[in-house]
Amino acid sequence: MKRVCIIGAAGDSLTQRLPAVLARQGWSAPAIEPERLSDLRVSIDHEHLLVEGETVGAIVFRAATNTPFSASFPDSDHAFCDAETRAIWLAAVNLPDITSFNRLDAIAWFETEHWTVWRRVLARRGVPLARCELGYAREEGSRMWLPFSAPVPQADPGESIARAGGSARFAEQRLTRSLIACGRVVSGPGGATIEAAVRELARAGVKLAEIVTDEAGDIAWVDTLPRALSDSESERVVELIAAEIAGGFAERAP
Repeated sequence: MKRVCIIGAAGDSLTQRLPAVLARQGWSAPAIEPERLSDLRVSIDHEHLLVEGETVGAIVFRAATNTPFSASFPDSDHAFCDAETRAIWLAAVNLPDITSFNRLDAIAWFETEHWTVWRRVLARRGVPLARCELGYAREEGSRMWLPFSAPVPQADPGESIARAGGSARFAEQRLTRSLIACGRVVSGPGGATIEAAVRELARAGVKLAEIVTDEAGDIAWVDTLPRALSDSESERVVELIAAEIAGGFAERAP
């Protein structure tokens, strides 16, 4: 039996829904709490990943890559265990015979998927981006602050603090959210800019993300760990992920 590894917190809607859907299709798909990831018996080479003796065919990684992965180990061992675990699962999501959500490269993985990574990816590919100011303001007007550690806009900290900290700020405006999964727009307006972003994110290994656009329709930021999903969004994303995993298994069947 092929195993699907789902790494995510108990409260994550996709982590809750996916195991039952995949089990109905005949796949072992237990949810794994991120803080227990270092407890697993894992074997990996250049082609295969085995977890607890089972061959893994797909990975759904629903945890930030800077999450503590070794809760059961002594405090003095956490740094080493977490580093080793991150390296193993980076290699795992990039194995050619594994369907991964998301298949991140080392830069995105070790920069903990900060939204700045995806702005750089899209900028290199010419996807229109919303204006982002770092530090001092270039124009008058109200602003919102986007912390580097989490793509959740906050109140403007003020000019002096923004300059001292090099804070990232956007003009205060109405933002629009689009949820994408497996090359499709699950919710949101879509459009040419979103479609271009979906293509370029897919090239970078991202199949599941939330894209936020400004009033002009340009990309403000991308969150590759969308969590605030409605029931209908979760159901649709689970359907798409299950179909993609099934397609990957079918392609690799002997």
